[in-house]
Amino acid sequence: MSIKDLFNKNYVNKVVSSKSLNKLGIDAESAANIAASRKKAQEFVPPIDFSTASNFAIYGSAEKYYTDAITRISFEFPYDGSEAEMNEFTLSSSYLDRHVFDNEYPRTTGYAILSAEGWGTPVATLRAASQYYGAPATASYEYISFTGGPHTDRDTTEPLFTAFTGSTLSNIYDPAKGRGNNLALNPTSGSTVEFWLKKTAFNTSNTYKEVIFDVWNGITDDSAADYGRFTLEMSASGPGDSGQDVFLLTYLSGTDGITRQPIGSTDVTTSSVADDAWSHYAVSLGSSSADGLVGRLYVNGALDDTSAFSGIAALNEITGALQ
Repeated sequence: MSIKDLFNKNYVNKVVSSKSLNKLGIDAESAANIAASRKKAQEFVPPIDFSTASNFAIYGSAEKYYTDAITRISFEFPYDGSEAEMNEFTLSSSYLDRHVFDNEYPRTTGYAILSAEGWGTPVATLRAASQYYGAPATASYEYISFTGGPHTDRDTTEPLFTAFTGSTLSNIYDPAKGRGNNLALNPTSGSTVEFWLKKTAFNTSNTYKEVIFDVWNGITDDSAADYGRFTLEMSASGPGDSGQDVFLLTYLSGTDGITRQPIGSTDVTTSSVADDAWSHYAVSLGSSSADGLVGRLYVNGALDDTSAFSGIAALNEITGALQ
């Protein structure tokens, strides 16, 4: 056997089939992300240690360099954007911006302890005792409140797209990409709520229901045609005192939809949720012509349950001043 045979031994005579950018985008989020990732991989990054200002701040104020970098990141980074937009932000950043973002910018968030002093007397409702919503022992209801927007601190006499696009605390307003109201509720495109939760116990002596997330359009009459609400809550007992249905969903457009319907497999119980450990939960809800309204629960990134709520009339988008 000659030496050249050693090189030809593992030769594979196959042609890799070509794919369009759109087909490649199925596995890589989008075609735009492929293009941005390619640019990012091919760019030149100078071997400069940006941890010491004297290595790059030859002219001008080093303090101003850092201030501008932090300001740009906090106002313009696409925190809820696509991976393509994040890559494009990196490509448009200075080398100092990247160093600050990768090494100096805060990467952790805080958390809120609700009813930290315990629970007070249950709030009586027209429902049975098992439907009570408790209140904190030393204060009124505790919650984080925000509205759907869009919001801006610019002069709103500017053209709409200009006023609500860019930095300085503005949203990126682009209805063509579904970027209008930040709390938009459209059954066709679907809605997702995700959160971290560390719960020590359910206190059934003082409360049975605890609300995680509640979007409402401000219509007080829940029998009105323009009423709209999307609520995710926890139950210590479930709608039928089963002790198993921990997460309950409400999605109403007018009088059509679902009210406090359980979602979650039999693995999700009061014991598994109240395990005194941080867990990540996500709930998605959207309409399907075949199955009506479909909800999915994910626990720590894994799909736990898919629930199809059939027999529901076609739901319209919930409009109004969402809060």
